[in-house]
Amino acid sequence: MKVIENWLRAADGQAIFYNEFLPDDEKVNFVVQIVHGMAEHSERYTDFAGFLVSKGGAVYASDHRGHGRNVLHPDDYGVWPEKKEWCTIVDDLKVLNDISAKNHPGVPVFILGHSMGSFFTRSFISNYSLGLKGVILTGTGSNPTVLLYIGCLIAKIQCFFSGVTRKSKLLDKMSFGSFNKGYETPFQWLTRDQKIVDEYIADPKCGGIFSCSFYRGFMTGLISINKVKYAKKISKELPILFLSGANDPVGNYGKGVLQAVNFYKNAGIKHIEHKLYKDARHEILNEINKEEVYQDVIDWIDKINADG
Repeated sequence: MKVIENWLRAADGQAIFYNEFLPDDEKVNFVVQIVHGMAEHSERYTDFAGFLVSKGGAVYASDHRGHGRNVLHPDDYGVWPEKKEWCTIVDDLKVLNDISAKNHPGVPVFILGHSMGSFFTRSFISNYSLGLKGVILTGTGSNPTVLLYIGCLIAKIQCFFSGVTRKSKLLDKMSFGSFNKGYETPFQWLTRDQKIVDEYIADPKCGGIFSCSFYRGFMTGLISINKVKYAKKISKELPILFLSGANDPVGNYGKGVLQAVNFYKNAGIKHIEHKLYKDARHEILNEINKEEVYQDVIDWIDKINADG
């Protein structure tokens, strides 16, 4: 596998880091664009990318603004200073999507979003579903719109009085305070693989308390994907696969995943499948049964490609 580090130029001139994971023999049968989650970065998906490449895929994975290698100063970590940062990041994903399609003309392109990345992906397909062969959403869920408006209001007030870089301990607690309940050490809600948890804690590009401006943008984005009018903009023929751990608090232990599935079915999308993995937690691509998840992903990709 070849790994090429690269930077794209976004519409506003911002440089955005991404990796290309390519097969050594140059033959590519499909493309997968990976959209990572909150408080992590794209390089955590290298093992999964290697699996996809071994099956004939090319993988493209970028870091979001305020994350990973796009953070050039520590104070920029977890900060989205602009009010429309959510939409800007969705457009960043479109630029990378276009790059991947241009690099592999005529090859089917899939997109996989995890956690916050799954929510970005849900916004993405409301705007840019044409040209995609299929969508995979991992670690996703549903969020009550009323609570999102309350959180967004708190974030806006904090930004107004304390500035966009202020770390929001209140919104961090409101969002994630209950996730690790019942576990002995921090971040065990992520996965049953303690090695992965330890690596996450030791990684300076992971974790931490994010700013009020991040939550302002994040809540705004989540409110938008709850709107039926945006869901109805998605191509009705676009295949979507939901994969989550049955013990994932982000998906409300499966309930939120099923709510999301029904939301898109009610919007008229015809080809939706889902699977919940027993006892698995949030990061199913890093779980102790990740080989099962990997195989399910490639089996689904192969099936969609075979269906034409």
